[in-house]
Amino acid sequence: MIKDLYFYKPATFIGKDNIFQIVGTTSPVNAYILYGLFSFKQEKSYKIVNYFLKKSADNKKYLLMLLATDINRYLRRKLTYKELIKEAIRYIFTGSGIISLILTYLLYKLLKPKNTAIQERLYAKILAIPNNNIVAIRNNTYINAVIKEAFRIYPIIILTIPCLLTKPLTLGQYILLSSIVIGMQNWLYHYNASIFLELEKFIPE
Repeated sequence: MIKDLYFYKPATFIGKDNIFQIVGTTSPVNAYILYGLFSFKQEKSYKIVNYFLKKSADNKKYLLMLLATDINRYLRRKLTYKELIKEAIRYIFTGSGIISLILTYLLYKLLKPKNTAIQERLYAKILAIPNNNIVAIRNNTYINAVIKEAFRIYPIIILTIPCLLTKPLTLGQYILLSSIVIGMQNWLYHYNASIFLELEKFIPE
């Protein structure tokens, strides 16, 4: 009934010519500082992809494996080498901001005295995982629950994801016709009292 409008589009390379348009700044100083940052991360992305393709392309535990082997829904083909570089850049930028913020919020919640039991249980779950077993970490129910609860209370990215109705939808007294684009911010869902009974409490379970 609802179709996601966002396909997985490859990222755009950033250079001196398009830095102002992408970053949205009119200050040459700020633009070239950011360009230097992008250039550094672009260089690191080349190293990541080259290492991956040379030594780890058949290892399913790497995120790049899916991008390198799957058919891209938007392009209807596999990504090229240059497109893999762009996606690696996207991973670096996404991880450096979102992960640092959510870790800050997560530690803030875990270190509160009232959440000591959660901290101890999480610690025990982490210690029980075999060394370097990324699959076990990803599949651990409680670790995932703790991370998801942190994202629920502190949604790092607050945005509205547009979806296209493929048939009419009734919402209370309103009837939305097909082909209408709808959207809802994740904050409204995360703080919906009919879904989460104790909105402000950190409850991974």
